[in-house]
Amino acid sequence: MKHITKSKKIVLIHPVISEDIEYHWMPTSLLAVSSKLDRLGYSIKIVDERIVEKDAFDNEILEAAKDALLVGFSVMTGYQIHGAARTSKTIKSVYPNLPIIWGGDHPTVAPEQVMELPFVDMAAVGQGEETLYEIVSGLQQDKCLSGIKGLYFKENGSVLSNPRRKFHEIDPYYPLPYHLLNVRAYVNPKTEAFNYYTSSGCAPGKCRFCNTGSSYAGWRAVRPEKVVNQIKLLVDEYGLRNCMFQDSNFFVNEKRVREICLLLLKENIHINWNASGRADQLSRYSNETFDLMSRSGCVCIFIGVESGSQRMLDLMAKMENVECMIDLAKKIRRLSIDLHISLIFALPGETVEDLKTTVEYLNKLKAINTRIKEQRCFFTPYPGTSLYEEVVNLGYRPPKDVYGWINVEQPSSFVDLPWMDNSIKEQYRKVFEENFKVQTRTEFN
Repeated sequence: MKHITKSKKIVLIHPVISEDIEYHWMPTSLLAVSSKLDRLGYSIKIVDERIVEKDAFDNEILEAAKDALLVGFSVMTGYQIHGAARTSKTIKSVYPNLPIIWGGDHPTVAPEQVMELPFVDMAAVGQGEETLYEIVSGLQQDKCLSGIKGLYFKENGSVLSNPRRKFHEIDPYYPLPYHLLNVRAYVNPKTEAFNYYTSSGCAPGKCRFCNTGSSYAGWRAVRPEKVVNQIKLLVDEYGLRNCMFQDSNFFVNEKRVREICLLLLKENIHINWNASGRADQLSRYSNETFDLMSRSGCVCIFIGVESGSQRMLDLMAKMENVECMIDLAKKIRRLSIDLHISLIFALPGETVEDLKTTVEYLNKLKAINTRIKEQRCFFTPYPGTSLYEEVVNLGYRPPKDVYGWINVEQPSSFVDLPWMDNSIKEQYRKVFEENFKVQTRTEFN
C-alpha cells in the first residue's frame, strides 16, 4: 500500500454513537491502541466527534489529517457506522492517498462488508494494540502488510486477509495515555463520573447471543496495582468521584477483586464504583469479599440475567442456573449495593410460557431484594455468534452492506422476528405489554 509521508502523526477518530446524549464516556479503546505508539514517540491526535462543535468537526478532521501517516476509526455496530462512513469519505475526497483503517466491534464481526467501502483501506479484526503498531511500522518502512495478523487490506484492487491475531494480554499497554484527551470535556459536573477498563474478554464467554466470546476468546486483566494507581491519578487530578468499570466481566477472579478493593482503601481513594459480572461467579463470593467491595465504594453491580427460564438459559449457553441470581440477591440484600439486571426478549426458541416464567422470576427477585432494577432489550442477531447463524437459517435477512447495520439496534421495539412462530407473536406481545406496562413501537411482521 502506497502512502505519501513518513510522518509519525497518527489520527484516531471516534464518531458519534448517539445524537441525544449530553455527556459521554471517554474513548478508552482509542487510548489502548495509542499506548504503545505514544510511548515510542509517535504524535497521536484523537478527534472525538461527540465533543467537537458540529460545524467545526470537518475542518478539525481535515486539519488533523494533513501530513498524517494513517487515520483510524473506532466503529461499533449501529449508528457509529454512519459517522465513520461520512467522515472517511470526507477525508478521502481531500487526501485520496491517505490510508484509512476501521477497527472495533463492527470490523471485527463483519470485515468483508467493511472492505467493500471504497474509502476504507484496512480493517482491524480483534484486538488492535499490536495490529495498529505493526501497521504504522510497516507503512513507515514501506513493508508489505501481508504479515500483520488480524488485518484485512487492499492491494492492487483486491482485498486480502491475514490470519487472526491470538487474544493477548492487555497489561503491557497500561497505564493508558489520558494526556491525549481533554478529560474535562467528558465529565458531567453533576456526577463527576468516569469510565475505566481493567480487563478484556469474558470468562467463560460462551453465550450464544454475544460476540465478545467469539471475538475475544478468553479473559485478560490488568494488574490491580496499575488499575488503582491510574484511578488515583484521575481522581486526584480531575476530582472524579464515580467510576464505571466497563469490563465485560469485572468479577471473574475474586482474589483480584479483593486486591483492587484493598488498594482503593489503602490509598484512601474515595469513589463510588460499579461493574458488570455473572451471577454464578458472584454467588460464590464470600460475605467478606462483598463487605470489602461495599467499603471500597461499590454501589451497583450489573448482571446479565437474560431470562428466568432455565430452558432459555440452556439454549443461550449461559452455563448457569436460575438459582444463582436468587442466591446473589439474598446474599447482598443487607448491603447498600444496587443490582441492575438485563433481560433479553424474543429469542429464537422462546415461547409465551418462557416469557411468563421470566416475569414470575423477576417478581420473585424483586421480592427478595428491593434494590433490583431491570433493563429490557430485544434480541439482536450479531454476526459471528451461533444464534446469528441459527436465525439466518430460520429466515432472518441480515443487512446486505455496512449501511444496513446503522439502525439494526432498536432496544425498545419488537423487530422483524422470522425466528418466532407467527402463531405466538401476538400472544407474546400481549403478555409482554401487560406485565411491563409498555406499548411496543413496531408491529410484528
